[in-house]
Amino acid sequence: ALAAGAVTPTDVIKTRLQLKGGKEKYKDIPTAFRMILRDEGPIALFKGAVPRMGVVGSLFAITLLAFETQKKYMIKYNLL
Repeated sequence: ALAAGAVTPTDVIKTRLQLKGGKEKYKDIPTAFRMILRDEGPIALFKGAVPRMGVVGSLFAITLLAFETQKKYMIKYNLL
């Protein structure tokens, strides 16, 4: 989940460039980074970080549970 929070600024920049008119407004990645910092401040680069981290953490928990359940089943029936 921490990694998801750490890469949120890159996702914010990508999303801004993908929006209608984003390529014309921001031109490229370095320009988008500078404009967001200048106009909105550093916190703007982390918009949506908390919900994203919650989703990633939950998905990891589900994946781990499914893996462990499947592993126990495979061991129980000698499928490994």
